[in-house]
Amino acid sequence: MQSLSKLYEELELGYYVVPEIQRGFVWRNSQVLELAASIYKKLPIGAVCVCNMPHELIEEYKYLFKPLVDGHSVENGRYIIIDGRQRLTSLLLIKKGKARVENKDKRVDLYFNPRDARFLLGRGRKSPDADSFRVSDVLQAEDVDEIVESKGLSDALRKTVKKELNKLRDVFRNYQVPIVNVETVGQGRPHKGV
Repeated sequence: MQSLSKLYEELELGYYVVPEIQRGFVWRNSQVLELAASIYKKLPIGAVCVCNMPHELIEEYKYLFKPLVDGHSVENGRYIIIDGRQRLTSLLLIKKGKARVENKDKRVDLYFNPRDARFLLGRGRKSPDADSFRVSDVLQAEDVDEIVESKGLSDALRKTVKKELNKLRDVFRNYQVPIVNVETVGQGRPHKGV
C-alpha cells in the first residue's frame, strides 16, 4: 500500500513507464470522475501492478518503453506498469487537470461541490454550478483559504466549505493505493528451468 501523496510524487517525477505495445490512454472524463468519487468515498480502486525497471533494461531496451505522460524521459523510469495505466494517468488528470499523453493534450475539468460532496464535470472550462470548486485547484493549493475567499461566501458558509475542501485534500493525500510489485526472472531469485 502506498499513500496517494507519495504516488503523486513518483508520478510527477516520471518513475512510471509503459511498454510501447500497451494500449494508450482511453478513459473518458466520466470514468475519471468515477475514480475521483471512489477515492473520496474511500472505496477500493484496484491494485496497480508494476515491476522494477533495472537500469540495464533501460540502457539496452529503452526503445521498448515510453513515459506514462509526455515530458518525462524513459531514463527516469523505475517501474514498468503492467496493469493500471488508465488509473495512474487519471490520477494525474485529477490533480493537474491536464496532461500531455502520446502527443495529445488531455484535459478533465473536474469540479467538487462541497455542499453535497459531489463531483461534476465542467464544460469548456466553466464551472457546472456556482458552488463548485475545480478539484485540481484545491489539490494543488498550499491552503484552501484563497480559493474559498474567491467565492465571496458568508462567514458561516465559508467555514463549512473550507472544512469540506480540506477533507477532499486530506482524502487525496492519505488514500492508500495497493501497488503490487511483480518480481520478474532475475530479480532476487535465479530462474529455475523446467
